[in-house]
Amino acid sequence: MGFSVTTQQVGDTKGRNNIFAEREGKSTGIMFYGHIDTVNLVNPDQWQTDPYEAVAKSGRIYGLGSGDMKGGLSCFISAASQSQVAIKIFLAVDEENWSEGAWTALKNNPKFFKDVNLVISAEPGFGLDTNQITVGRTGRILYEVSFAGRPTHIINYRDAIDAIELAGIFLNLFYSSRNRIFASPDSIGQARRIAGEAVGMSVCGHSEVEM
Repeated sequence: MGFSVTTQQVGDTKGRNNIFAEREGKSTGIMFYGHIDTVNLVNPDQWQTDPYEAVAKSGRIYGLGSGDMKGGLSCFISAASQSQVAIKIFLAVDEENWSEGAWTALKNNPKFFKDVNLVISAEPGFGLDTNQITVGRTGRILYEVSFAGRPTHIINYRDAIDAIELAGIFLNLFYSSRNRIFASPDSIGQARRIAGEAVGMSVCGHSEVEM
C-alpha cells in the first residue's frame, strides 16, 4: 500500500517487535495506533473454539485477541488501503502488560511521532455499544508498596512483626474500600504481585505488593 516499514526489538526477546509504517506525502498529522499482543490465556476451559486459531463462525471470527484488537487493526489497515494520503501506523507490543513497546518507541524513535497531531486507536468499546467514539484512553500507574516487619525466630513470634501479615491487612482494607477511593467510578485498582518470605523458622521481616 505504499508504506515504508521498520521494526524495533522490544526487550531481550527476538521477534518481539514494534512495527512502524509510514506513507510518504504531505503530512496529514494522522497516526493509527494498535497493539499486536493479546492477554494471556487464563480461562482455556471457557473456550468453545481453539483460542490460538482464527475460527470463522456465524459471521464472526473467534480467537484470542480477535476483538482486542485484531479487529481494530484490520479496520484501519482496510481504511489505509482505500486511500493514498500520507499517514502513519504504529503497532506496539506489550500493551496488555506494562506498555514496554510504547515506552521503547517514545524513547528510541521519538522522531516518528514529531508531526503527529491525531492518534486514532481502534480499541473495543468496552460496554459503550458499537460505533462509539471516545476521546482519550485509559491510563494506569504502578505502585510498589513495601512493608517492614520485625523478624525473629518463630518461637519468639509474640515479639515479632510479621511483614506478610501487614501486607495481608493492607490488601484486605484496600479491596474492601477500593470502590470508594477513586474519583471516577470507571477506575479500578488491584494487586498485581505480592512477595514475602520468612528465612527458615522465622517470622517474615519484609514483604512488598505491586498495585
